[in-house]
This record gives sequence, C-alpha cells and structure tokens, in this order.
Amino acid sequence: MKTPLLKSNLFIKPSILLGAAVLTAAFLAVPYARAADPLMPNGSDGRQPFDPDPAAPRSITRQFMTYGKDADGNEVPLKTVRITNNTADTVFPIMRDPNASTLGENSPVGLYDPYDPPHKEYRGYIGYKQGDKYYFGLKTGESILVRLPLVFWNGARIGVGTDSKYLTPTVLPNPLRYDPNSQRSITTACGESDCPGDTNGVVMWYRAEESKAPTDDSEDQLAEWTIRDHDYLVNDAITRKTNSEIPDNQLVTLINYDVSNVDNLYLPLAMATNDVWVVPQGNCDKPEPNRTCWQPGSDPDVYGWIGADDTIDFLQTHIREFTKDNNELLGKYFGGKGWPFYNIPNPTNNPKAPIKIPSGANVFAQSPIRNVVTSYVNPLEWQTNKYVLSSGGT
Repeated sequence: MKTPLLKSNLFIKPSILLGAAVLTAAFLAVPYARAADPLMPNGSDGRQPFDPDPAAPRSITRQFMTYGKDADGNEVPLKTVRITNNTADTVFPIMRDPNASTLGENSPVGLYDPYDPPHKEYRGYIGYKQGDKYYFGLKTGESILVRLPLVFWNGARIGVGTDSKYLTPTVLPNPLRYDPNSQRSITTACGESDCPGDTNGVVMWYRAEESKAPTDDSEDQLAEWTIRDHDYLVNDAITRKTNSEIPDNQLVTLINYDVSNVDNLYLPLAMATNDVWVVPQGNCDKPEPNRTCWQPGSDPDVYGWIGADDTIDFLQTHIREFTKDNNELLGKYFGGKGWPFYNIPNPTNNPKAPIKIPSGANVFAQSPIRNVVTSYVNPLEWQTNKYVLSSGGT
C-alpha cells in the first residue's frame, strides 16, 4: 500500500487576526537595518553551482547528500515542508541537521539515515532566482515548497532569520558559523516531477565537515521536526545497515514538530500539518508489531496547529516590557533589572530593532559569570568584546 505524502506548513504571520478576517493592512512593520538580499556564493569554478537534476545519479547534490534515491537505489519517499512569509520584509530561513543519532558514540552510520555521514553540518538555505542569478531569502508574501532530503528527516531544525548580513561572511563575525569550504549546490526547491505547478524558489544545499550549529545569539527563531516512514525504514537495506536497531516504536509513518523557545525567543512562528491520518495507523499483537504487521491510517486531513500567529510588533512590545529596567512586570526578580537579552549589533541605535531573549536554561548557561562572550566580535565594529547577555553590561 502506498504511503501518503506528509506535508508540513511553516508560517511567519504578523497579520492581525480578527474572527475569520485577516487584516494585513493594519500591520506596521518593525523597521530594522539590514543589507539587500545577497547572492548565493559561487563554487570553486567561480560560478553559482546550480544543479538542474539533483536526483540524477551523478548530480552535484548527490556527491555530498542523499537526494531522491539512496546509495542502494531505493527511492526516498517524498516529504515536503511549505514555508510562508507573511511579514512585510524578506526573511532568511535555514534548515539544518547534523545526522547525530547513530548506532553508537563513534559509529560511522546514522540510525535513521545510514547513507549520509553522521556528525557533519547539513543545511538548506532558502532562496530565489532572479534573472540568471540565485539569491538568499523568502520575499514578503511568498511561499516555497521544499522537498526534504533524507538527512533532514530526523531531528531537523529551521532558523528563520531577519538579517542577511551574516549569512556567508568572509571575515568575522560569523554567528551562523558558515563554512566557506563547505560542499554546496543550488536546486529548485521541489521540482516539477515531484511538485507539479509548485516549483517556485530554490534551495542552496550545504555540507560542512564539522557539525557547528548557529549560535544562540544569531538573529533567528527556531522550529523543528522529525519524520518517519514505515515502508522506507523497514526495507532490507536499512535494516541491514542499522543492524535492526531502529526501535520498533519508531517504525511508523509520522511527522512531529514544534515551534521551539527551548533555547530562546525572537519571532512569532506557527506550524501545521495539512495531510495527516485522522484514523490512526495500527499494528498487531506480535513481537515488534510495527516492524512485522504495521497498518497505515486513513482519512488524511489538516491537523495540529502549533505556535503563534501574532504580529512581530505584538511580540516585541511584550519582550521589551519583559526586559526593561525598573521592571514592573517582574518586580524584584533578577534584582528589578528585568530579563536579560542578547547583545546583538544595532549600529543605527534603532529603538524598535527586534530583541532576542534567552530561555530559562540559557539565562544561566550563558551568564556573564561564566564569561560567555557575544558572537559578534569584530574589531572593525566593536571596540571591546561584549558579553553575550545584557546582564553583563558592555
């Protein structure tokens, strides 16, 4: 029986919601300084590395990432995520995954993806084509449907950023930890054969040899997901490569997801799935029931909204109340100083520049008592180093 396509929607929605009406005209954008949308970088030949058919056996993309088919010739089931930008400005989404779940601490094989080398930095930078050039960013009011390569199935993250300045820096600072020596390709986001009539946008796929996540003080908001596909994960090749060690309770077909503030809070995001079985999948009473006699569900429908569709301005107004000195909201908590925020450059001293705040865990882990310094260290811009959090002062 064919497994249905699982789709997920990721929204950035600053519109004012009133009953069933969306009043976009009432939204006043938060102004913040940033550079124009930058070009995606060139390859070693001096040209942008566009790959017209990433699923082809000798494609640029498949030289460093499993795409379309795995190395055993099995078709990787189509899974997609749609990203929609309803803000008044271009945003810069970046997907990432280190393929960190393995058979053991030093295993060369990923548990849910035994084809892509583990503990590397895999990314997908969202962008668009204009003329014969490829640019970073998702423009205001636009949507992109992305086919997710296998390595982005297990524990993938997406950071939705507001500033393009630090996407591919040639000098410090480098809060996104971009590696100019990474392997890269540029492809259509989904492809006409996989997503007929929905081929707008491109993705720059990326693999660096060392897994380095963006820093917590980068200008982005986090969401994440995990995907499973029963028919694919129980095939003989994966069973053999993983020594049958995938837990039985993971041998199902699903997508789970969240908009996460476990590390920090910056922007309002919302996620939903639009093709989920309402009648759930099932199994039998045998040992390892999902491996041996799993049954698919039925009646797919839109399901499971999570996150917030408030405006950026709405959220930022409350963050400013939460972080201001002589804090009436928090009283004497933190000595009346309010909650700290990340020291992010604001060269124009714009009073409405978005503020990013640490989570309850990071407020201690990144305390100035531990001498944690900002990622924005550049002698040309900053005379002295700053602590990562405002509670360290300047």
